[in-house]
Amino acid sequence: MRDFRDLLKRADGSNNHFEKIELNRDGNSISMSIQASRHNYSAPRQDGLQPHDYREFEVAFLRDDKFVNPIDINFGYDQVLAYVSTEEVQRLFQKFMSLTAEQIKQCPQVELSTWEDDE
Repeated sequence: MRDFRDLLKRADGSNNHFEKIELNRDGNSISMSIQASRHNYSAPRQDGLQPHDYREFEVAFLRDDKFVNPIDINFGYDQVLAYVSTEEVQRLFQKFMSLTAEQIKQCPQVELSTWEDDE
Protein backbone atom coordinates (compact mmCIF):
# COMPACT_ATOMS: atom_id res chain seq x y z
CA MET A 1 0.00 0.00 0.00
CA ARG A 2 1.21 3.46 -0.84
CA ASP A 3 2.47 5.75 1.93
CA PHE A 4 -0.19 8.42 2.58
CA ARG A 5 2.53 11.07 2.92
CA ASP A 6 3.40 10.63 -0.76
CA LEU A 7 -0.13 11.80 -1.64
CA LEU A 8 -0.11 14.94 0.51
CA LYS A 9 0.26 18.08 -1.58
CA ARG A 10 0.10 21.65 -0.33
CA ALA A 11 -3.04 23.54 -1.32
CA ASP A 12 -2.32 26.31 -3.83
CA GLY A 13 -0.21 29.01 -2.24
CA SER A 14 -0.43 27.48 1.24
CA ASN A 15 2.42 26.46 3.49
CA ASN A 16 0.10 25.24 6.25
CA HIS A 17 -2.68 23.26 4.52
CA PHE A 18 -2.62 19.96 2.61
CA GLU A 19 -5.22 19.09 -0.01
CA LYS A 20 -7.71 16.42 1.05
CA ILE A 21 -7.39 12.89 -0.30
CA GLU A 22 -10.56 12.16 -2.25
CA LEU A 23 -12.19 8.77 -2.72
CA ASN A 24 -15.09 8.20 -5.11
CA ARG A 25 -16.87 4.88 -5.44
CA ASP A 26 -19.80 4.69 -7.87
CA GLY A 27 -20.67 8.36 -7.38
CA ASN A 28 -20.29 8.25 -3.59
CA SER A 29 -17.52 10.60 -2.47
CA ILE A 30 -15.66 11.01 0.79
CA SER A 31 -12.42 12.73 1.69
CA MET A 32 -9.72 12.23 4.28
CA SER A 33 -8.15 15.39 5.62
CA ILE A 34 -4.63 14.91 6.96
CA GLN A 35 -3.18 18.15 8.26
CA ALA A 36 0.02 19.30 9.94
CA SER A 37 1.08 22.87 10.69
CA ARG A 38 1.34 25.32 13.56
CA HIS A 39 -2.47 25.57 13.44
CA ASN A 40 -3.13 21.82 13.68
CA TYR A 41 -2.86 19.08 16.27
CA SER A 42 0.44 17.82 14.84
CA ALA A 43 4.07 17.34 15.73
CA PRO A 44 6.06 19.33 15.13
CA ARG A 45 3.66 22.28 15.09
CA GLN A 46 5.40 24.12 12.28
CA ASP A 47 4.33 25.44 8.89
CA GLY A 48 5.89 24.53 5.56
CA LEU A 49 7.54 21.21 6.36
CA GLN A 50 7.37 18.26 3.99
CA PRO A 51 4.90 15.48 4.92
CA HIS A 52 7.73 13.09 5.87
CA ASP A 53 9.04 15.68 8.38
CA TYR A 54 5.96 15.38 10.63
CA ARG A 55 5.59 12.65 13.29
CA GLU A 56 1.94 13.27 14.18
CA PHE A 57 -1.04 14.59 12.23
CA GLU A 58 -4.57 15.89 12.60
CA VAL A 59 -7.07 13.66 10.76
CA ALA A 60 -10.72 14.09 9.76
CA PHE A 61 -13.14 12.50 7.31
CA LEU A 62 -15.67 14.56 5.35
CA ARG A 63 -18.64 13.89 3.10
CA ASP A 64 -20.58 16.81 1.64
CA ASP A 65 -18.54 19.19 3.85
CA LYS A 66 -19.76 17.42 7.02
CA PHE A 67 -17.57 15.47 9.41
CA VAL A 68 -18.29 11.74 9.16
CA ASN A 69 -17.07 8.56 10.80
CA PRO A 70 -16.55 5.90 8.12
CA ILE A 71 -14.29 3.60 10.17
CA ASP A 72 -16.04 3.46 13.57
CA ILE A 73 -13.56 5.69 15.44
CA ASN A 74 -14.08 7.23 18.87
CA PHE A 75 -13.68 10.96 18.20
CA GLY A 76 -14.31 11.91 21.82
CA TYR A 77 -15.03 15.62 22.19
CA ASP A 78 -13.99 16.76 18.72
CA GLN A 79 -14.66 16.17 15.03
CA VAL A 80 -11.00 15.53 14.30
CA LEU A 81 -8.40 13.13 15.60
CA ALA A 82 -5.48 14.93 17.24
CA TYR A 83 -1.78 14.05 17.32
CA VAL A 84 -2.19 10.81 15.35
CA SER A 85 1.09 8.97 14.82
CA THR A 86 2.36 8.36 11.29
CA GLU A 87 1.80 4.61 11.73
CA GLU A 88 -1.81 5.09 12.87
CA VAL A 89 -2.56 7.53 10.04
CA GLN A 90 -1.24 4.91 7.61
CA ARG A 91 -3.55 2.30 9.14
CA LEU A 92 -6.54 4.69 8.89
CA PHE A 93 -5.56 5.56 5.31
CA GLN A 94 -5.54 1.87 4.34
CA LYS A 95 -9.01 1.39 5.84
CA PHE A 96 -10.19 4.58 4.13
CA MET A 97 -8.95 3.41 0.72
CA SER A 98 -10.77 0.08 1.12
CA LEU A 99 -14.20 1.64 1.75
CA THR A 100 -16.98 0.45 -0.55
CA ALA A 101 -19.62 2.67 -2.15
CA GLU A 102 -22.20 1.38 0.35
CA GLN A 103 -19.95 2.11 3.34
CA ILE A 104 -19.36 5.65 2.08
CA LYS A 105 -23.08 6.21 1.59
CA GLN A 106 -23.98 4.84 5.04
CA CYS A 107 -21.22 6.37 7.18
CA PRO A 108 -22.66 8.39 10.06
CA GLN A 109 -22.04 12.02 10.79
CA VAL A 110 -19.70 12.62 13.75
CA GLU A 111 -21.72 13.25 16.87
CA LEU A 112 -19.90 15.31 19.43
CA SER A 113 -19.86 14.14 23.01
CA THR A 114 -20.38 16.59 25.82
CA TRP A 115 -18.90 16.57 29.28
CA GLU A 116 -22.33 15.57 30.60
CA ASP A 117 -22.27 12.40 28.47
CA ASP A 118 -19.43 11.07 30.62
CA GLU A 119 -21.33 11.41 33.89
